[in-house]
Amino acid sequence: MKEKLRKALIKAINSPDTSAAQRSELKKQLAEVPGADISTIHSFCSKLIRSHFFAAGVDSDFSVIAEDDADGTQLRSNALDEVFEEAYERGDEHFMRLLSVYWRKKSDNRLRGILTDTYSKLRMRADYRDFLKNAASFTEEKFDSIAEGLFSRLKEKCAWYSSRAEAERAYFEEVGRKKSADNAEELLTALASLLTAPDYFAACAQPCPAFSAKERLKKDDTPQFADHVAALAAVKDKVKGIFAELADTLSREEELQNYLSSGAIAESLSEYLLKFDEKYGELKREKALLDYNDLEHIALELLSLPQIAEEVRGKYRYVFVDEYQDVNPVQERIIELVGGDEVFLVGDVKQAIYGFRGSKSEYFTRKTEEFAKDGNSLILSHNFRSAPAVIDAVNACFSKLMRKDGFRSLGGFSCFCR
Repeated sequence: MKEKLRKALIKAINSPDTSAAQRSELKKQLAEVPGADISTIHSFCSKLIRSHFFAAGVDSDFSVIAEDDADGTQLRSNALDEVFEEAYERGDEHFMRLLSVYWRKKSDNRLRGILTDTYSKLRMRADYRDFLKNAASFTEEKFDSIAEGLFSRLKEKCAWYSSRAEAERAYFEEVGRKKSADNAEELLTALASLLTAPDYFAACAQPCPAFSAKERLKKDDTPQFADHVAALAAVKDKVKGIFAELADTLSREEELQNYLSSGAIAESLSEYLLKFDEKYGELKREKALLDYNDLEHIALELLSLPQIAEEVRGKYRYVFVDEYQDVNPVQERIIELVGGDEVFLVGDVKQAIYGFRGSKSEYFTRKTEEFAKDGNSLILSHNFRSAPAVIDAVNACFSKLMRKDGFRSLGGFSCFCR
């Protein structure tokens, strides 16, 4: 990256279109390139920790491992073995509760997998330890809040498919095809029964109607008409899927009891995730090892110390982040603490589908909207690398698949700064 920057500056300096004043400024920037701090986020965190290893409480000569490499996998397995051995010896009540739920085929492997997988996902949170300590707070008020959220989501979904069914009905009425228009009306009536339900559980209790078969095509029907028949059939399949999903929901009283009972399991699971976190950390410290999540969390802890934060902020005037769609919540917090308002972020929301190290497209979209409020968000809509046919095909797919709240289209490549 430094070499690319150096070549770009030299090219600009030698350009005949560059004025004397610009050339002088560019030469100053060229002289500063060797000292520029250009690295991955993890390299930055590693350098920060080594510079403040005493405050971080780590060995200054630590090595970095990945959770999924040989060393990381072995250490996690050893940590889990020790936690389980201690729990078996004590006959711990919370541990036995977890075994009663996750014991499979005379083995605790299912529980081991749940703990390690959940732990990996939780470490993408900046506050994962506090989150685990408060995760077992299951109350009726929270249950009702969850039910309200599910009902709100259901109504959004029903409204979306109602609009599609309404559009198809209008088309069939216009072309005089009563059978298909009636099919669309059936869907609208079914969706209305869900939209007008008093609450989520009343909606779940609604039986799925017996929808009529779709209209058979005639020899002289146009391809356009056939497309509309197929589109309406697709809506019907989605509506039937909604009813099928809702049918699995029990009554409010039964679901509430299940929810409250799961609180005890969540409490036990949280306890053992914290035990595993502590044991895994001990084994890594003994061998002077840190994994990539450690780099992020320890750097975040250091930046929460006023003296260190002030020192780091004083070192950087601006922070530039490439591939911002790959940033997770912990990394985002680090960027905020280091850069403040002087940040320049570049990314592509469509590449966030990979979920790299806990990244999500919603984080990128939220940041885009935040910057847009101040007029500091720029959409770069031209692609100079791909053929138009490729771009059109990708946009056609993503416009349907990547929608805010599941229904509205998202933009493409973005560049935003503050």
